[in-house]
Amino acid sequence: MSGQIDDLKKISDADPVGISAVDKIQDFYPAIVYTYDVKRQKIKFINQKVSDLLGYSIKDANGLPDSLLNIVYQDDATLVQAALEKFCALTEGKSHAFDARLNHKEGSWRYFRTTGNVIKRDAEGAPEVVLCIAQEVTDEMKGQEEVRATRALIEGTESLLQFGSWRWDVNSWDIVATDGLLRLLGYSEADKVSLNGNIYLSHVIEEQREKFKEVILRAIADNSEFEFEYILRTRDGAQKVVSSKGKVITDTTGRALHILGITRDVTQVKGFEKERDRNIRELNRSNRDLEEFAYIASHDLQEPLRKISTFGERLKTQYGSSFDKDASLYLNRILVSTENMRMLIDSLLEFSRMTRSSRAYVPCDLNSVLQDVGSDQELKIEETHTTIVRESLPTIDAVPLEMRQLFNNLVSNSLKFRRKDVAPIIRITGSVLNDADKMKYGIALDRKFYRVEFSDNGIGFEQEYAEKIFQIFQRLHGKAEYPGAGIGLSICKKIVDNHEGIIYATSDGNGSTFSILLPQKQYF
Repeated sequence: MSGQIDDLKKISDADPVGISAVDKIQDFYPAIVYTYDVKRQKIKFINQKVSDLLGYSIKDANGLPDSLLNIVYQDDATLVQAALEKFCALTEGKSHAFDARLNHKEGSWRYFRTTGNVIKRDAEGAPEVVLCIAQEVTDEMKGQEEVRATRALIEGTESLLQFGSWRWDVNSWDIVATDGLLRLLGYSEADKVSLNGNIYLSHVIEEQREKFKEVILRAIADNSEFEFEYILRTRDGAQKVVSSKGKVITDTTGRALHILGITRDVTQVKGFEKERDRNIRELNRSNRDLEEFAYIASHDLQEPLRKISTFGERLKTQYGSSFDKDASLYLNRILVSTENMRMLIDSLLEFSRMTRSSRAYVPCDLNSVLQDVGSDQELKIEETHTTIVRESLPTIDAVPLEMRQLFNNLVSNSLKFRRKDVAPIIRITGSVLNDADKMKYGIALDRKFYRVEFSDNGIGFEQEYAEKIFQIFQRLHGKAEYPGAGIGLSICKKIVDNHEGIIYATSDGNGSTFSILLPQKQYF
């Protein structure tokens, strides 16, 4: 644009009036052309483009007080004022350019790049008139703003997620890297480091340097992607575990040009993983110890309990007739307590075996399992006049014996907690779990899960106890009314947990519903 300024200046200098020649060719320029009177601080002349680009008539532009600054966007007024002062300081043959926003008459604004030169000076050489050409660059400036915003977003993201991006030239081995990668290597902006493949490899610890180089060269040879985890030594000697992932970019002939990639700092992640693994190992060890203790303790308690029961029965048989009423009551209480203790120990052993048992998952038809449970519970179902309504159930990967015990316990629970003088009805349904429910229960959307529900019309429970009923030895009712060890639902939960599933219960006071969420496939 400085060339255009020079051309206009030559025409202006050749014209005796100084402005009329410019006025004759004004509309041939695709920009706003104007002259600025320095002493009066007004636009002296402006071409028709001011109307085309900003909506002002020539009369509008010339009629504004301090006319130039009145059409400058408010936030850029100081910048334009400084530019005008630079114009005044220009020596002969020199020009100055600046970018600023100018107001449109309708209230919006546009970016203009203005180039100016002094075309008239007074007798003392002081500037009198400045000739300016303002060319619209709105699209260019907005594009630059978008680039700056995108760059800031990338830099912020890299800083937050601790990674850097890079482009590795396969011929020169020069690396164009973002600030994120330089930060990973321990460099600051002030270092102005020029990165290349050899410098980068020097940051890889010696034990892994050749392996990483081999990965890079193999990817280039095969035009393939790669991912590699290794240790970087930063500029100050600190070590970081990083993961690099790259893709070879080729030309139209398939020749490798460069590698695009990212390098991510996974030091903290690896630390978390190690801590998690350590906690899991410790938890597993603790669980094994507890399970072993429960098994041994329960097993060792059986023998003294058998002796108490045996000698109590002999005492009752041989000497029961000679006991008075209080002695008989005491002995009966001993025998009942012994039986309760035996039941608790048997239940604890069963729970321990459930935890300790090894599992072989096979395709398991839950319809067949339910049919076997019907046979197991046949007499109890007939005695209680229970009606079982069932739908088709799915086939899943499971341990058949555990599924049978799960269904047996749930049917037994419904039969036990039935209403007096009301024939029990048990409804068993199966359906595919939808995505909304998967999200609700934290299940991966790409895994197929089924929901199996056991609903009854029994006595139900208060919803506040929905979690407590699955705890071992927890009871909501007295033993006299509803006998049992209080472990059946605990075993149900253990079985469902073993199958990577979820079990929960709901009740509105008119029966209970036990919902089981089980995966179609087990990954093992």
